[in-house]
Amino acid sequence: MNGPVWRVARREWHGMLNVSASKKYLPYQVLEAAKLLYDVLESPGGFAKHIERYSNSISMSMTTGYRVPHSDDPIISTMLEMFRKIVRFNMEYNYVNSFPVLLKLPSLLPGPVRKGKQVFAEYRKVLMEFERVANLSIPSFLQAIKASQAQIGLNDTQAVSLAETLASVSSHGHSSG
Repeated sequence: MNGPVWRVARREWHGMLNVSASKKYLPYQVLEAAKLLYDVLESPGGFAKHIERYSNSISMSMTTGYRVPHSDDPIISTMLEMFRKIVRFNMEYNYVNSFPVLLKLPSLLPGPVRKGKQVFAEYRKVLMEFERVANLSIPSFLQAIKASQAQIGLNDTQAVSLAETLASVSSHGHSSG
């Protein structure tokens, strides 16, 4: 990601993640810490899964207002699988950055354009699901970006994509898969 949308994303992410702004997310951390302690007491053998659920829930709460109730949550699974597909696509077709003329090939031919359209179509479905589960009534990155999206010049897909990207990266950073 680069260009004006990337600059907007970075500015918004920094605004959300600075020390003074992060204080409003302290209740999420306290709530999730209590749930983590309860889960560990109930089933100490699942400690790694409990930690994963805890960190994913904090990430999702901060980005969308969605709490992850259990470690095998389908929303997290779908989001992480989509993240892996995008990473695989980027790794497989990274050579196109060196030969941008390949992007001019018709999408009927197998290659980066066709595959990119397929991956993006899947990604849009994940974004719609991501937005569906979002709770915009509590403070979150998605709530902030939605409130200012007209001012910063983002369409709905870009706004939700920025929140999903942040959630994916933070969730993938502590997932076991």
